Amino acid sequence: MSFATPGFDVLNRLALRIDPDAKVLICCRSTCRYALSVKGSAVTTHLRVKHQVEHDERKGLTEFLKGLGQSYLGDPSAAPLPKDGCSEHPDLRVYEGYACRKCPLRTTNFSSLTRHISTQYFQGQPPGKRELDEFYDEVWLQAWTAGSNQSRRYWIVSRGGLATRTSDAIQAHLASIKEQERLSNSGKDIPTHTESGGIRTNSQGDLLRFEEQTPWIERTGWDKTYHGKSRDVLAALAASSFSRGAGPHLLDRQRTDGLHKDIFSTMKDERKIAAVLEALDALLDPCEDTACKTSRSILCWLRSTHALAGYPKPFILAQHPSSRRKYRVLFKRCLLLIFRSSRMDPRTRDRLTGIRFKRKQFRFIEAIWNHESLSDLETQSPRTRLSFPGAENSSLRGFTQRRLSHNYSEDEREDDDEENVTESSEEDCEYWSDESQVMRHTGNDEPRGDEQVSQQLIELLFGLSLSLCTEQVTDGQPSSTLLVFFSGILGFSSSLGMFLPAKSYTPYLSGLLYIQRLLFLEMALPLREYHIL
Repeated sequence: MSFATPGFDVLNRLALRIDPDAKVLICCRSTCRYALSVKGSAVTTHLRVKHQVEHDERKGLTEFLKGLGQSYLGDPSAAPLPKDGCSEHPDLRVYEGYACRKCPLRTTNFSSLTRHISTQYFQGQPPGKRELDEFYDEVWLQAWTAGSNQSRRYWIVSRGGLATRTSDAIQAHLASIKEQERLSNSGKDIPTHTESGGIRTNSQGDLLRFEEQTPWIERTGWDKTYHGKSRDVLAALAASSFSRGAGPHLLDRQRTDGLHKDIFSTMKDERKIAAVLEALDALLDPCEDTACKTSRSILCWLRSTHALAGYPKPFILAQHPSSRRKYRVLFKRCLLLIFRSSRMDPRTRDRLTGIRFKRKQFRFIEAIWNHESLSDLETQSPRTRLSFPGAENSSLRGFTQRRLSHNYSEDEREDDDEENVTESSEEDCEYWSDESQVMRHTGNDEPRGDEQVSQQLIELLFGLSLSLCTEQVTDGQPSSTLLVFFSGILGFSSSLGMFLPAKSYTPYLSGLLYIQRLLFLEMALPLREYHIL
């Protein structure tokens, strides 16, 4: 309470305020913000010692306080407390505190709170975290006096309309959720159900479900990355299901997303893409061989996420062939997305997917697509293998024996399996089952014999893969890179209406990182020559 009359000028000058309800004198300076005792010369002593206020500045204060009378200003320690949940007092300090739900205990010391709960409700035994959470709230507190935590009497105040305390990050998240709800409620788009069961506004924008508005989605930014994009088309571009005759692949249907006709990846294009995926196997086989012959210290650096420190344990190739196949499938799906989308009409591709290629990437794509080794596929019988003939037995033959002789302990191998082979949820099984589609023949089961993948084609694919892994981020948005954009597509649910939770998504991320490490090692310390890179 501020007084403008001349008799109270001395209080205003010294940053003192009188609360008319509690009848206490408050020091409003930033280092105090609590009520003072008015006994004797306590007020003037406080100003002189705590704030170094000179005698001339304090002149008239003692006489003024005596004039108010002892009955007007009382002892702060006995002042009545406001009701819990009231607005915060503008002149008092606000504390981050805790309130027991079972009794009037209010404290700023968490240890005091836990001791109280343990003594009163658990016979002195320490409660578990989940049990403890049921007994208290995090709140904002105020008190008239300073002193110790035990001597202060607190009450709960409301801040920003909330009686319980939340962090700035949580409040910012809540504010963003409210803003999203406001925009969606005021928007013109009407939610409709797609054939796949997802919920979307129209072909120009997807409606994020409320249950998807989690910190995980806020962190990944998927709702913003794929807003206005056709999830059906993106999923079809990255789909790894092939017919045995390498037939056309449907990307989107007529009258969907404003299309006047169906969009297909032609049979000829699918055969070329199948051959490119075969070349990826021929590329990764020597990459794994390089990893087998690289020293332990370098593999520790390869596994590290820090520029100046190696990881305690080395990067180790996945021990199970099924795990290696799964990881390759993930990168093959990225190549499927890239080559299929590159064959689309640019305007249609940009409108439906937002995919754009950097010049360096497009040069590699064009060079691969027009390579002479792929030019005669149309006249050949559809027997192109999507896995390189003998891939599991060529460079990886004796795989376990070489690793055992390469300074790897049994514990490190077990640790590697635990890290790389992660169980997937039932919802993920649809995606992992595509492995059998990618790895099978698109034609008959006869091996190709003398048909070998061109070394030049392998090098071009290596260059494209490195350009994807090293693409520069635009405007601080990771999703501006094709590889990160693709990785989010792996986070689509099977219905395309929601996103996968973190637990279901991380196996995909681990697989992509595994392939990237192989490529980076081959780029840095190759065991063979690359003539055109």
